[in-house]
Amino acid sequence: MLNNIKSESYFYNNYLISKYFVNTKDTIRAISFAKKALTAKNELDAFLYTPLRSELNFIINKNYKISDEPYIAVNKTICDLGVVKPNEQVEAAFSIINKGKKPLIIKNIIASCECTLVNWERKPIPSGATSFIKAKLKIKKAGLFNKNLYVFSNAYNNTPLILSLKARSF
Repeated sequence: MLNNIKSESYFYNNYLISKYFVNTKDTIRAISFAKKALTAKNELDAFLYTPLRSELNFIINKNYKISDEPYIAVNKTICDLGVVKPNEQVEAAFSIINKGKKPLIIKNIIASCECTLVNWERKPIPSGATSFIKAKLKIKKAGLFNKNLYVFSNAYNNTPLILSLKARSF
């Protein structure tokens, strides 16, 4: 049946084929397609199918534990910057803690607005270590502001992590 399916390097296709071979007790091919799925480089797939990655890791290695994976924790998800004058730049910092056993890698952070600049250390965060995400918000006019930072990482609980900056300007 599966001989007619073209094997592309798409995560979900390889995931489904791997699951098919698990159900037919063909362990060798199940592991082969699980490995193909996990090496797919599409960031959208990694974002959409994070829970499935641990399932594939278990197909490859029966001793796999999700608790060994990087786990991202933060001290806060909302930073209220208070009242800010127009044309003033304010800074915020979020501490990131890796509560998993493998190194945590922040792959990308996307700000919801060009008025927000983000900076972080672009090196792996070891187990138990803390790092910081720093954001600068430039308020150009009066009003209420709620800007988001979308944090993409290799953590199994990251879907992505959303950090918010709030401010008022009058």
